[in-house]
Parts: sequence; structure tokens; C-alpha cells
Amino acid sequence: MGARDSAVRGSASRPPGPRGLPLAGSLFRYLGGQLAFIESAARRHGDVVRFRLGPSDVFLLSHPDDIERVLLRDPDVFVKSRGLERMKILLGQGLLTSEGAAHLRRRRQVQPAFHRPVLERYGRIMLRRTRALEATWTPGATVDVAAEMRTLALGIAGECFFGAELDAEVEEVRVALDRLIAMFPRLVLPFAEYLEKLPLPSTLRFRREKERLDAIVYRIVDDALANGRTAVSDRGSAGRPSDGDVARGGAEGKAEVDPTAGDALALLVAGEGGEGLDREEIRDEVLTLLLAGHETTANALAWTFWLLARNPEAEAELHRELDRVLGGRAPTVEDLPRLDAARRVVAEAMRLYPPAWLIGRRATEDWDVRGYPVPAGSMVFMSQWVVHRDPRWWPEPERFDPGRWKEGEARGRRPRFAYFPFGGGPRVCIGNYFAKMEAALIIATIAQQFELQNASDRPLETYTSITQRPAHPIYMRVSRRE
Repeated sequence: MGARDSAVRGSASRPPGPRGLPLAGSLFRYLGGQLAFIESAARRHGDVVRFRLGPSDVFLLSHPDDIERVLLRDPDVFVKSRGLERMKILLGQGLLTSEGAAHLRRRRQVQPAFHRPVLERYGRIMLRRTRALEATWTPGATVDVAAEMRTLALGIAGECFFGAELDAEVEEVRVALDRLIAMFPRLVLPFAEYLEKLPLPSTLRFRREKERLDAIVYRIVDDALANGRTAVSDRGSAGRPSDGDVARGGAEGKAEVDPTAGDALALLVAGEGGEGLDREEIRDEVLTLLLAGHETTANALAWTFWLLARNPEAEAELHRELDRVLGGRAPTVEDLPRLDAARRVVAEAMRLYPPAWLIGRRATEDWDVRGYPVPAGSMVFMSQWVVHRDPRWWPEPERFDPGRWKEGEARGRRPRFAYFPFGGGPRVCIGNYFAKMEAALIIATIAQQFELQNASDRPLETYTSITQRPAHPIYMRVSRRE
């Protein structure tokens, strides 16, 4: 819909919203607690809310139908928001930050690394690394599950996408990424473009961490380029894989990129049609895959374990399924379709605590929503945190209830975008199936062998940056299941 085919047109008045200060608008209230501010604005003012963040007009949309319009029906009206524009400081022109033809090219380049045969190989890596983590746990010990899951997910992403080159430096990479994520909110403040040119302590710390991360990533990239790392097969037309499994290059009988023969880094070096990316472009995609490939899953896993410990009935149902399906043996990738309870607990955890808590877009032309004009240049916010907790779509929204996700339980009762943890439309997260498979396999593997009990009654607090993550360590006691 929108300016082109709006079905609802009302007055040209502005939508309701919180009053702001001159010049600053609602900026200080927003920075004082982003989740609390947008949730309060939506609950108080409705499905379309307008406010200002400094010089920018922002429209907060909280109805799934309007979110569907932005992400799926009118995606060409919008480009990425200021937050993702500013992420170019860290990620360059990668898949997450690029637009238009550049984004389509990058997506085609990376997509074969997420096809089904490759995902099955990734699944075996996920299981092996999870079992290795379990071997380090001592029954009765207390672990920080949030930190453990970040290290595990980063190691998995490193091996799946780039081989084992990252293993020796995985902890250094994790610490650098954690620090950069913590610093990122300062970079999206108004006038941050000017502040970052000054030798402020926070700016210098950001540069140091970025340089440290770049040094590791460029070492991996340079090694791949120097050694001719490749996922290219010289098979001719005979025995050629299907369209869904390869990114073909050139005419009949020429070399083709076969993702089952290598990893994502090899695909980036070889390139679609034999035209690989240059050194800096590969660096941008490597960093994007490292960040996006572990951060979301790690946070979702930490919250899932915390929620299971507080909901023994859901945990018991998960255990019964694992005992019935596995019969005491270790899970495999082939078991995944039958691990329904594992899938449901992860889906429900990502409803209550979505790692991607806000999607922002900027209108490139005049648009309208529910009769309200949205001028070109305005920001549009859509919050998973708000919509996933809306009682219109989720009865008792604060309750952890994996039963919501049983087959057919809510089909037809909720709008399509009442749940969108990975976004939607042409820019839906390219690794969404990777993340869902990884979370289900890790939950199944650990829950089969261990129970994790919360070591503290401290409420779970979240921290919002590039993603939403636990604000503090989540300490849990490890006990082996009988």
C-alpha cells in the first residue's frame, strides 16, 4: 500500500505521540530506556505513533498489517535506517548494510552457503562443538550461560563459514565484538559523525577494538586469497548439481561454484560466475557473517535456558520428547524434524526476548499509513519487542508458553507479521534457517544431558544495542540428568 495504492486515507493530521522538547524532541527519553519508551508510546498512543529524535521524524508502527506493508509489499519505498547506515563504520558495505543492486549482488554471492546440503553439514559442526562444550562442564559447577553461548555460537559460525582458522583467536574476537557492540549506541547519536572525528576516549577505544578485529579478519582473508581457497568445481554439464544447490558461473561445461565443496569464505573468494569480491569486500562480508551468524542465536539460547529453568513444565515436556525421540543416543541432524518441543521453546523465547528488537527504515518518497502522511525522509520503526507482547495476538503475553507453537494451534488466528524475529520480505535474514537449526540442535544436545538451574533470583535485564542481549551474566548451576 502507501502513496501508490493506499486503501485507507484519512485526514492529513499527524498521528498521536509523546510530546517532546524543542530541538531534541523525545531523544533523551528514548536514550534513557529505548524499550520502555517505545513500548509505552505504542500502548498509550496506538498502532501509529509519531515522535521526534532530534531532527528526525519517527513513525512507530505496531500493527502487523502495516509492518507487512513496509517489509513485504512496499520495500522499494524504504532504505535502511540511520542505525544500519552507521554500522558501515564497523561492517563496511556488507550484506547487512548495502542497498539496491549492491545488496542483490552480495545476497546472490552468499546465498549458496545457506542451501540445504550445506546446512546439513553445518548441523554436524554444531553438534560436535556443542558436545565439546558439554565436556568442559562439571556437574555442580556454576557457568555464565550467556558467555558460554556466545563463545559456542562464535566458534560454530567461524568453522561453518570460514573453516577452523578462527579457533585460536575466537576468544579475542568475542571480546572485541562484545566491546564494539557495547559502544555502538553512542555512534548513532545525533551529530555522532562529528564527535567521532575528535580524540575522545570512547572514540579511541572503538578504533582500537576495530583495528584488532580487522587484523584478525584480514589475516584470514589474505590467507584464503594467497592459497587460492576455492569452492569451485570443474565438473561439466554431467553431474552438475541442481539450480538450488549451486551458484553457477559461465557457459555450459565451465567452472561452477559448489558450496558443498567449501565454505562461505571460499564462495566469496571464487565469486558468482568466477568474479570474486576484492579484499575489502570480503572483509566486510566476513565481519557481517561473524556478527550476524552468532549474536542472535547466542542471545536466544541464553534466554531459552533461563526461561526453561523458570518453567519446569515446559522443561519436562522437552525432556520427555528427547527421551522418546532419541532413546538415550546423541541427537543427529536427521532428528531435527522430530524435535518439535526444542523448536517450540526457542520460538517462544524469541517471542518474549527477541534478539532483533527493532527494525528501522527511512522513507525515500512520500508514503501514508492508515490515512496519516509519512513524508519522504521520515524514519519508520517497527519493534518486535512491542508486537511480540501485544495481547491482541498473544493471550497472556508475558507468560512463557511453548504450547502456542504446536502445529495448527494458532493458524489463522494471528496476522503474518505478529511474529517477525528475523524481519521479512526481500531483506529477511539470510541466515534464519541456520539460526533456527542451530538453536534447536544445541538445546536438544544440552537438555538431553544436563539441567541448568538459575543460580540467582535476579530479574533478567536486557541491554539494547545492535541487538538485544542480557545486560548481566546469567549464572546457572549445571547438573547431569539422571
